[in-house]
Amino acid sequence: MSLNDFSKITDYLAARDEAMARLIAKVGSPKIEKLAPDPFTAMIRNITAQQLGGAVAAKIFNRLKEDAGNDLSPLVLAKYSHETLSALGLSRAKASCILELSQKVNEGSIDMTPETLSLQSNEVITKNLCRVKGIGPWTVQMLLIFQLSRKDVWPATPDFGNQTP
Repeated sequence: MSLNDFSKITDYLAARDEAMARLIAKVGSPKIEKLAPDPFTAMIRNITAQQLGGAVAAKIFNRLKEDAGNDLSPLVLAKYSHETLSALGLSRAKASCILELSQKVNEGSIDMTPETLSLQSNEVITKNLCRVKGIGPWTVQMLLIFQLSRKDVWPATPDFGNQTP
């Protein structure tokens, strides 16, 4: 199934739920486009976007990308300082997260190559990436959905404090 081939999924949902059938008939199947060339860059984009509006996140991410000469590899990002990342608009926490992730990828304790990730389960990927302070399940779920095209991910947290639906 290709990245945007949701026909089986939408057919299944439409056949089982009248409201979904009407919605799918009105708007069609979802379309998902990769916003980064590789999983590491996608994760940097996800970290940058945490708790920010889309326009602000895109501006900061593009500023970082431009400063790095369009090379957001772990080798390049590991050379940055907290101060430089902060000057580009990243919070201290996000700068620390990006630097730690870059270090772990560079030392080989986290492998973010597409080949390796394609062989790993969602749970293994989540466990590995959540070892980095500042990366939580939701950030990994965005990677799983939008970069790795995993259609079996539902980004919801079952225990979100004491909130009730």
